Amino acid sequence: MKPPKLSPAWPYFLLLLATLVFFWDSFFAHKVLCLRDPSYFLFSFPQFVSKALKTNEFFPLWNPFIGHGKPYIADPEAAFFYPGNWLLYLLRPCRALAASYAGNVLIAGASLYALARHWKLDVFPALCAAISLMFSTWLLAMVEFRALTSTFIWGPLEWLVVSSLIERARNPETAGLARNFWRIAALAVLLSLQYLAGYPQMLLYTQGLIGLFIAARCYWLRDLKTFWTMGLNLAIAGGITAGICMVQFLPSWEFIGFSERGIAVDPGLNMASLHPRQLSMLLFPYLFGHPGYPQEYWGETIFEFWIGICYVGIFPLIAATFSPFCLKGPTGEKGSELHRFLFFFFCAIAGLGLVLAAGKYTPIYMALYDYVPGFNHFRWPSKFLLFVLYALCILSAMGLQQLLNWRKEGTRPPKAAGGVLLGWLIVLLVVGIGFVLAGPGLFGALTGGRYISTPAHDAATLADFGRGVGFLLAGLIVVVALFFKRIEARAAGGIAIAVTFANLWLVSREVQPIMDDDIYELTPKTLHAPFERMQPWQIYSVNADSGQFFYGNHNRALYQWAKDAAINDVLQPYGLFQEHTVGLKLRRYIELYSLLPRLAPALSNRLADVMNIRYVVKSERMENVLWNNGSREVEVLDRPSALAKAYVVDRWRLAPDFQTAVRTVLSPAFDPHKEVVLEPLHGQPPQLLPSRTGADAPGEVRRLHYQWNSVDLSVTAARESLLVLTDTWFPVWKATEKNRMPETKR
Repeated sequence: MKPPKLSPAWPYFLLLLATLVFFWDSFFAHKVLCLRDPSYFLFSFPQFVSKALKTNEFFPLWNPFIGHGKPYIADPEAAFFYPGNWLLYLLRPCRALAASYAGNVLIAGASLYALARHWKLDVFPALCAAISLMFSTWLLAMVEFRALTSTFIWGPLEWLVVSSLIERARNPETAGLARNFWRIAALAVLLSLQYLAGYPQMLLYTQGLIGLFIAARCYWLRDLKTFWTMGLNLAIAGGITAGICMVQFLPSWEFIGFSERGIAVDPGLNMASLHPRQLSMLLFPYLFGHPGYPQEYWGETIFEFWIGICYVGIFPLIAATFSPFCLKGPTGEKGSELHRFLFFFFCAIAGLGLVLAAGKYTPIYMALYDYVPGFNHFRWPSKFLLFVLYALCILSAMGLQQLLNWRKEGTRPPKAAGGVLLGWLIVLLVVGIGFVLAGPGLFGALTGGRYISTPAHDAATLADFGRGVGFLLAGLIVVVALFFKRIEARAAGGIAIAVTFANLWLVSREVQPIMDDDIYELTPKTLHAPFERMQPWQIYSVNADSGQFFYGNHNRALYQWAKDAAINDVLQPYGLFQEHTVGLKLRRYIELYSLLPRLAPALSNRLADVMNIRYVVKSERMENVLWNNGSREVEVLDRPSALAKAYVVDRWRLAPDFQTAVRTVLSPAFDPHKEVVLEPLHGQPPQLLPSRTGADAPGEVRRLHYQWNSVDLSVTAARESLLVLTDTWFPVWKATEKNRMPETKR
């Protein structure tokens, strides 16, 4: 009796079910992933937008509440135009977040499944690839970076369209622009979604991979005509994409030129270079520690867990080692030519990814950094583990395909396959003995002496080791059963998927803390102010940059302290002007902000006055509070000497450049309460303006009103003076005059 025929859509429903099961507590138990600290801009940005949408200034071009103001829409990470973020503007934070990360995971898995099926892989191997990608530690670690994951998830679908276009270009019956216009348009939409999602670097990683695929595929087929056809198709898709994305591209292009990314960045070789010994994390993902601080992670030249992890489960790793046997498929077997190509391509991609992720341990990364235009804007070499992730998922599917084919066809696996199986059995024996003998000494040897032995670390690492041994045994049982025909192919495929999911459930659920779902709705207990008021003031926190160190933290009370201590950009949703900024930062702002803690107290106070810092949120240092049970008291100090946000002066000096201007402001002869320093705009000659000082005050600002895209001031001046607004300079700002009152004699 034949089993009932299922709908072709059932694998997608299975992936949806797997997503709901994996994140069950996010949907049914009032829990949510706690991504770094709950005041991070993952939600402060959308909260900012939700207020702007209720005004007549629908598009928030400028955000005045972080730093001294910075472009909002122009910041790619804000991703204002990305449709996937619209839920964040409308839903309660916990629901929006759960829908966001679960939706991203589901889209990534369903897309890779569709791509694997297009590459003529059977249902169960394709599902195995999808599950290993969806719940990999790589993707679960990256969900805290909303823009990054939202950009990544469209890559497999884009790859699917490109691969389809290559096939159609080689067939006279389906070739031609007219026949493929809608596919080209679909490619443009996917490219647009990737760009608008807000992480252009991930877009470039994806485009690099797909570009290599096009070149390699056309070379493999010795088909130059298809190569040029694909070039034309991509040019058309790129043109459509440019038209769609110009609303985001033009302001971002202008902004980046003035931001920290306008110059070459530090590649972070000592913070994100993957040491070869860390490849052991493919079997034991927590051998080098867990997410968190202090001394919770001890990766060599890897500063945090998320930047050096690429665990897809143990069974997929076993299955991938059987993928070379696709090279010897029978002549004429469906998909054999394609699978041979895919094997060589993804082996090369895996090797390239590992070499680039190694960073400082090979000369390749720095050669590209020094000599390839644009590459010096990238940092974190180990991000190229993305290449390895794709390769492992596809190669595991191809290996499982071979294992199932031998069983379905009733053929005996070749001797070399038996050798691979024997090799894995030896690995199982070795790690089994290692588990029996496991302890700090062994863990220290495996990590190059970096292991930090504590009772908690020893127990967690031993559990990880035992889990690896258990799932290695379970995976090998499936393979042995297939080898000796003790199980049907369909049952084996289902068991392989179940084992992979269970493996990743136990491993990847540890990547992010899980908290009660109101964690993102905690409000500061120390600072409250209306959204609009006569005179706004900047607020500086001594722990402003502490959000980084909340990574992996499970203590709810500490998150409340983080809100009270005004870390990161926690205050901007409340309409308060916080000195700290997030996302891309304007270079000039960074230079001034970084001076505050480095200057002598007298000079630091002078600079704080100029920067309109009226309030200082004082608390014990973050490291004492987080790790040494320090006091959680928070105090708000008033600095009456701070200059107002806007004021009038009648004395000014000229400075040829920014550095000279800063030195002048900090010099003892300069009185910031009575004069300012003027710097000419780039490319323009300085204007020599005479000062007309008088005994009385030159004028006053009677009203100051911040709107989303403008600042409205009411000013009186007794003589020719300068109106000073202590917001960040940016070229789009224009000063206009309206309702000028007639001059009166005084």
